[in-house]
Amino acid sequence: MAAGAPAQAPTCDEGYADCNGDLHAGSSGDACETHVREDPNHCGDCRTRCRASATALAACDNGRCTQVRPITGKVTAVGPEHGVGEGGITAYEVACKQDSVLVGLDVITDPSSRVLYGFRLACAPLRLAVGSQSDVIVSHGEVELSATVGYDPNQEPAVWRQLRCPTHALVTSVFGVYGNVTIGGGSFTTITQLALACEVPHANAARELSFDQPTGLYSATSEQRVTDYAFSEACSGGAVFGFRGKYGGALDKLQTHCAELGVSYEGAMAETQ
Repeated sequence: MAAGAPAQAPTCDEGYADCNGDLHAGSSGDACETHVREDPNHCGDCRTRCRASATALAACDNGRCTQVRPITGKVTAVGPEHGVGEGGITAYEVACKQDSVLVGLDVITDPSSRVLYGFRLACAPLRLAVGSQSDVIVSHGEVELSATVGYDPNQEPAVWRQLRCPTHALVTSVFGVYGNVTIGGGSFTTITQLALACEVPHANAARELSFDQPTGLYSATSEQRVTDYAFSEACSGGAVFGFRGKYGGALDKLQTHCAELGVSYEGAMAETQ
Protein backbone atom coordinates (compact mmCIF):
# COMPACT_ATOMS: atom_id res chain seq x y z
CA MET A 1 0.00 0.00 0.00
CA ALA A 2 1.40 3.41 -0.95
CA ALA A 3 2.30 5.81 1.82
CA GLY A 4 -0.63 7.98 2.74
CA ALA A 5 -3.20 5.76 0.97
CA PRO A 6 -6.46 5.28 2.92
CA ALA A 7 -6.90 1.94 4.74
CA GLN A 8 -9.25 -0.50 2.97
CA ALA A 9 -12.57 -0.89 4.83
CA PRO A 10 -13.18 -4.45 6.11
CA THR A 11 -15.85 -6.43 4.28
CA CYS A 12 -17.76 -9.65 4.89
CA ASP A 13 -17.49 -12.86 2.88
CA GLU A 14 -20.34 -13.59 0.49
CA GLY A 15 -23.39 -14.87 2.36
CA TYR A 16 -22.50 -13.16 5.64
CA ALA A 17 -23.20 -9.67 6.99
CA ASP A 18 -22.37 -7.45 9.94
CA CYS A 19 -25.90 -6.89 11.23
CA ASN A 20 -24.95 -5.56 14.66
CA GLY A 21 -22.50 -2.99 13.28
CA ASP A 22 -19.32 -4.02 15.08
CA LEU A 23 -17.20 -5.03 12.08
CA HIS A 24 -14.84 -2.10 12.69
CA ALA A 25 -14.34 -3.09 16.34
CA GLY A 26 -11.81 -5.75 15.38
CA SER A 27 -11.21 -8.51 17.90
CA SER A 28 -13.59 -6.92 20.42
CA GLY A 29 -16.58 -7.55 18.13
CA ASP A 30 -18.07 -10.61 16.41
CA ALA A 31 -17.62 -9.15 12.90
CA CYS A 32 -19.67 -10.86 10.17
CA GLU A 33 -21.88 -12.77 12.56
CA THR A 34 -25.03 -13.24 10.46
CA HIS A 35 -25.50 -15.92 7.77
CA VAL A 36 -27.98 -14.02 5.57
CA ARG A 37 -28.57 -17.03 3.32
CA GLU A 38 -30.13 -19.03 6.19
CA ASP A 39 -31.22 -16.63 8.96
CA PRO A 40 -35.02 -16.01 8.73
CA ASN A 41 -34.61 -12.84 10.82
CA HIS A 42 -31.98 -11.46 8.43
CA CYS A 43 -32.75 -13.09 5.08
CA GLY A 44 -30.71 -11.80 2.16
CA ASP A 45 -29.70 -8.72 4.13
CA CYS A 46 -29.78 -7.38 7.68
CA ARG A 47 -33.17 -5.68 7.39
CA THR A 48 -35.36 -8.43 5.93
CA ARG A 49 -37.28 -10.73 8.28
CA CYS A 50 -39.34 -13.66 6.98
CA ARG A 51 -42.90 -13.96 8.28
CA ALA A 52 -44.37 -17.17 9.66
CA SER A 53 -48.06 -18.10 9.55
CA ALA A 54 -50.44 -20.07 11.74
CA THR A 55 -49.58 -23.29 9.90
CA ALA A 56 -45.96 -22.84 8.84
CA LEU A 57 -42.55 -21.79 10.11
CA ALA A 58 -40.60 -19.02 8.45
CA ALA A 59 -37.33 -20.03 6.78
CA CYS A 60 -34.60 -18.45 4.70
CA ASP A 61 -33.58 -20.51 1.68
CA ASN A 62 -30.41 -19.18 0.02
CA GLY A 63 -31.33 -15.60 0.91
CA ARG A 64 -35.03 -15.83 -0.06
CA CYS A 65 -37.93 -16.05 2.39
CA THR A 66 -39.93 -19.28 2.39
CA GLN A 67 -42.50 -20.94 4.61
CA VAL A 68 -42.03 -24.56 5.65
CA ARG A 69 -45.11 -26.68 6.26
CA PRO A 70 -45.72 -30.43 6.73
CA ILE A 71 -48.06 -32.17 4.29
CA THR A 72 -49.66 -35.57 3.82
CA GLY A 73 -48.98 -37.39 0.58
CA LYS A 74 -50.12 -40.70 -0.86
CA VAL A 75 -52.54 -42.72 1.30
CA THR A 76 -52.15 -46.50 1.27
CA ALA A 77 -53.65 -49.45 3.12
CA VAL A 78 -51.27 -51.57 5.19
CA GLY A 79 -52.08 -55.20 5.76
CA PRO A 80 -55.46 -56.93 5.41
CA GLU A 81 -58.75 -56.27 7.15
CA HIS A 82 -58.14 -57.90 10.53
CA GLY A 83 -60.98 -59.78 12.20
CA VAL A 84 -63.49 -62.35 11.00
CA GLY A 85 -66.52 -60.18 10.36
CA GLU A 86 -69.16 -62.80 11.18
CA GLY A 87 -71.75 -60.17 12.06
CA GLY A 88 -70.26 -57.29 10.12
CA ILE A 89 -72.94 -56.26 7.65
CA THR A 90 -72.16 -52.53 7.38
CA ALA A 91 -69.00 -51.35 5.68
CA TYR A 92 -67.28 -48.20 6.88
CA GLU A 93 -64.39 -46.01 5.79
CA VAL A 94 -63.29 -43.08 7.94
CA ALA A 95 -60.25 -40.84 7.48
CA CYS A 96 -58.68 -37.57 8.57
CA LYS A 97 -58.75 -34.52 6.29
CA GLN A 98 -55.97 -33.70 3.86
CA ASP A 99 -52.79 -32.57 5.69
CA SER A 100 -54.22 -33.92 8.97
CA VAL A 101 -53.29 -37.14 10.75
CA LEU A 102 -54.51 -39.32 13.59
CA VAL A 103 -53.48 -38.29 17.11
CA GLY A 104 -55.86 -40.55 19.04
CA LEU A 105 -59.10 -42.52 19.20
CA ASP A 106 -62.28 -42.41 21.25
CA VAL A 107 -63.27 -46.07 21.64
CA ILE A 108 -66.66 -47.32 22.86
CA THR A 109 -66.34 -50.51 24.88
CA ASP A 110 -68.30 -52.74 27.22
CA PRO A 111 -65.73 -53.81 29.83
CA SER A 112 -67.88 -56.65 31.13
CA SER A 113 -68.04 -58.48 27.78
CA ARG A 114 -64.86 -57.14 26.07
CA VAL A 115 -66.97 -55.80 23.20
CA LEU A 116 -65.70 -52.83 21.19
CA TYR A 117 -68.85 -51.26 19.78
CA GLY A 118 -67.13 -48.62 17.72
CA PHE A 119 -64.84 -45.59 17.68
CA ARG A 120 -64.25 -42.11 16.33
CA LEU A 121 -61.04 -40.56 15.08
CA ALA A 122 -59.22 -37.75 16.83
CA CYS A 123 -57.50 -35.97 13.94
CA ALA A 124 -55.41 -32.81 13.92
CA PRO A 125 -53.85 -30.66 11.19
CA LEU A 126 -50.10 -30.97 10.81
CA ARG A 127 -47.89 -28.17 12.11
CA LEU A 128 -44.19 -27.49 12.43
CA ALA A 129 -42.79 -26.49 15.80
CA VAL A 130 -39.38 -25.81 17.31
CA GLY A 131 -38.42 -28.59 19.71
CA SER A 132 -36.56 -28.47 23.01
CA GLN A 133 -33.22 -28.93 21.22
CA SER A 134 -34.01 -26.10 18.76
CA ASP A 135 -34.73 -28.72 16.09
CA VAL A 136 -37.82 -28.67 13.87
CA ILE A 137 -40.48 -31.26 14.72
CA VAL A 138 -43.71 -32.16 12.96
CA SER A 139 -46.47 -31.44 15.45
CA HIS A 140 -50.22 -30.91 15.25
CA GLY A 141 -52.91 -28.32 15.92
CA GLU A 142 -56.41 -28.47 17.40
CA VAL A 143 -58.02 -31.91 17.61
CA GLU A 144 -61.12 -32.56 15.51
CA LEU A 145 -63.36 -35.60 16.07
CA SER A 146 -64.78 -37.61 13.19
CA ALA A 147 -68.23 -39.13 13.01
CA THR A 148 -68.66 -42.23 15.19
CA VAL A 149 -68.26 -45.60 13.48
CA GLY A 150 -70.29 -48.61 14.54
CA TYR A 151 -72.09 -47.50 17.69
CA ASP A 152 -75.80 -47.79 18.33
CA PRO A 153 -76.74 -45.42 21.21
CA ASN A 154 -79.27 -48.01 22.40
CA GLN A 155 -76.47 -50.44 23.26
CA GLU A 156 -75.79 -50.39 26.99
CA PRO A 157 -73.71 -50.52 29.04
CA ALA A 158 -70.96 -48.75 27.14
CA VAL A 159 -67.94 -46.72 28.22
CA TRP A 160 -66.02 -44.20 26.18
CA ARG A 161 -62.24 -44.67 26.42
CA GLN A 162 -60.13 -41.76 25.19
CA LEU A 163 -56.72 -42.58 23.73
CA ARG A 164 -54.44 -39.61 22.94
CA CYS A 165 -50.84 -39.22 21.86
CA PRO A 166 -48.64 -36.93 23.96
CA THR A 167 -47.89 -33.37 22.83
CA HIS A 168 -46.33 -33.23 19.34
CA ALA A 169 -46.70 -36.99 18.76
CA LEU A 170 -48.68 -38.68 15.95
CA VAL A 171 -50.13 -42.20 15.68
CA THR A 172 -47.73 -44.33 13.62
CA SER A 173 -48.78 -47.90 14.52
CA VAL A 174 -52.00 -49.71 15.42
CA PHE A 175 -52.23 -52.89 17.47
CA GLY A 176 -55.30 -55.02 18.07
CA VAL A 177 -56.77 -58.32 19.18
CA TYR A 178 -59.81 -60.23 17.98
CA GLY A 179 -61.49 -63.15 19.69
CA ASN A 180 -64.81 -64.60 20.87
CA VAL A 181 -67.34 -62.46 22.73
CA THR A 182 -70.94 -62.98 23.82
CA ILE A 183 -73.53 -60.54 22.48
CA GLY A 184 -77.25 -61.03 23.11
CA GLY A 185 -76.81 -64.65 24.09
CA GLY A 186 -74.79 -65.50 20.97
CA SER A 187 -71.05 -66.01 20.51
CA PHE A 188 -69.22 -63.97 17.88
CA THR A 189 -65.64 -63.34 16.84
CA THR A 190 -64.98 -59.63 16.90
CA ILE A 191 -62.25 -57.11 17.68
CA THR A 192 -61.74 -56.92 21.44
CA GLN A 193 -58.76 -54.60 21.80
CA LEU A 194 -57.23 -51.59 20.06
CA ALA A 195 -53.99 -49.86 21.01
CA LEU A 196 -51.92 -47.06 19.48
CA ALA A 197 -48.20 -46.28 19.33
CA CYS A 198 -47.21 -42.63 18.89
CA GLU A 199 -43.98 -41.05 17.65
CA VAL A 200 -42.60 -37.53 17.14
CA PRO A 201 -41.29 -36.87 13.60
CA HIS A 202 -38.39 -34.45 13.03
CA ALA A 203 -37.65 -32.50 9.84
CA ASN A 204 -34.12 -31.62 8.71
CA ALA A 205 -32.81 -29.04 6.26
CA ALA A 206 -32.98 -31.54 3.41
CA ARG A 207 -36.75 -31.92 3.93
CA GLU A 208 -36.28 -35.47 5.23
CA LEU A 209 -38.21 -36.86 8.20
CA SER A 210 -36.95 -39.06 11.00
CA PHE A 211 -38.88 -40.47 13.97
CA ASP A 212 -38.20 -40.76 17.68
CA GLN A 213 -38.76 -44.02 19.48
CA PRO A 214 -42.48 -44.64 20.26
CA THR A 215 -43.66 -42.64 23.26
CA GLY A 216 -45.78 -45.50 24.60
CA LEU A 217 -48.69 -47.83 23.92
CA TYR A 218 -52.18 -46.46 24.57
CA SER A 219 -54.78 -49.19 24.88
CA ALA A 220 -58.58 -49.21 25.03
CA THR A 221 -58.73 -52.54 26.90
CA SER A 222 -56.16 -54.60 28.74
CA GLU A 223 -57.44 -58.19 28.85
CA GLN A 224 -56.23 -60.72 26.29
CA ARG A 225 -56.99 -64.45 26.28
CA VAL A 226 -54.73 -67.15 24.92
CA THR A 227 -57.33 -67.99 22.26
CA ASP A 228 -57.31 -64.43 20.89
CA TYR A 229 -55.46 -63.40 17.76
CA ALA A 230 -53.19 -60.35 17.84
CA PHE A 231 -52.33 -58.08 14.91
CA SER A 232 -50.26 -54.97 14.35
CA GLU A 233 -49.73 -52.54 11.48
CA ALA A 234 -47.07 -49.83 11.27
CA CYS A 235 -46.87 -46.81 8.98
CA SER A 236 -43.23 -46.84 7.91
CA GLY A 237 -42.10 -43.23 7.51
CA GLY A 238 -45.67 -41.95 7.76
CA ALA A 239 -48.67 -41.67 10.08
CA VAL A 240 -52.08 -43.31 10.47
CA PHE A 241 -54.66 -41.50 8.34
CA GLY A 242 -57.82 -43.60 8.78
CA PHE A 243 -59.49 -47.01 8.74
CA ARG A 244 -61.94 -49.15 6.80
CA GLY A 245 -63.77 -52.33 7.76
CA LYS A 246 -67.16 -53.71 8.82
CA TYR A 247 -69.35 -53.61 11.88
CA GLY A 248 -72.60 -55.24 13.04
CA GLY A 249 -73.40 -55.54 16.71
CA ALA A 250 -69.75 -54.70 17.38
CA LEU A 251 -66.55 -53.75 15.57
CA ASP A 252 -65.83 -56.78 13.39
CA LYS A 253 -63.11 -55.89 10.88
CA LEU A 254 -60.43 -53.21 10.72
CA GLN A 255 -57.84 -52.20 8.13
CA THR A 256 -55.32 -49.41 8.76
CA HIS A 257 -54.59 -46.70 6.19
CA CYS A 258 -51.35 -44.70 6.32
CA ALA A 259 -50.42 -41.34 4.83
CA GLU A 260 -46.95 -40.39 3.69
CA LEU A 261 -45.53 -37.34 5.48
CA GLY A 262 -43.47 -34.66 3.77
CA VAL A 263 -42.28 -31.09 4.09
CA SER A 264 -43.21 -28.38 1.61
CA TYR A 265 -41.28 -25.12 1.04
CA GLU A 266 -43.42 -22.28 -0.29
CA GLY A 267 -42.93 -18.58 -0.93
CA ALA A 268 -43.37 -16.35 2.11
CA MET A 269 -43.94 -12.71 2.90
CA ALA A 270 -41.05 -10.59 4.17
CA GLU A 271 -41.00 -7.43 6.21
CA THR A 272 -38.40 -4.72 6.63
CA GLN A 273 -37.05 -4.22 10.14
